[in-house]
Amino acid sequence: AASFKRPNLYVSMWHNQFFQSELHIIRFMEREKYSVSYVTNIDIHLHGERILKQHKIWISMGHDEYWSLEMRNHIQAAQEAGLNLVWLSGNNAYWNVRFEPSSDGDPVGRMICYKEAGLDPVEVGNTSNLLPTIKWRDLGRPEAAIQGTQLDMSQWGIYTGMSTYVSKQAPAWILKDTGLKA
Repeated sequence: AASFKRPNLYVSMWHNQFFQSELHIIRFMEREKYSVSYVTNIDIHLHGERILKQHKIWISMGHDEYWSLEMRNHIQAAQEAGLNLVWLSGNNAYWNVRFEPSSDGDPVGRMICYKEAGLDPVEVGNTSNLLPTIKWRDLGRPEAAIQGTQLDMSQWGIYTGMSTYVSKQAPAWILKDTGLKA
């Protein structure tokens, strides 16, 4: 479990993604005078249906790996209703998580992600509305179904972050003049 009730003391790629990725996009959009709204994943978890209906586009940036069932359902429903989605990073919507109350009563104060079905007390196929905190693809909802791409950890370079990009269904126009092939 991760608590959101802690200070962020580190300004490095692994400890504070905001300064590594989000800040640059925010500065660009504001400099170019785009009309934008800012939300967190918690906002989408709690109020996604209402929030997303008010916009034409939703941008995922930074390290957007951990998604609750509510987040996934809100984003997917909005996409199906015509909301445009933009993904400015990789490894998005990879792990299913759930939120539990923190010791001070905040209903979303702790994010839970066991990453292994055998460790999570919630089992696949249970009768509650909870899902085990495993990869979305292992729950039958691969990230490629919503964003068109998917991380393949079997290709991941240890510590280097280097990976091969494989396109299986890219339309010809998107690869034109890139030297890439589908």
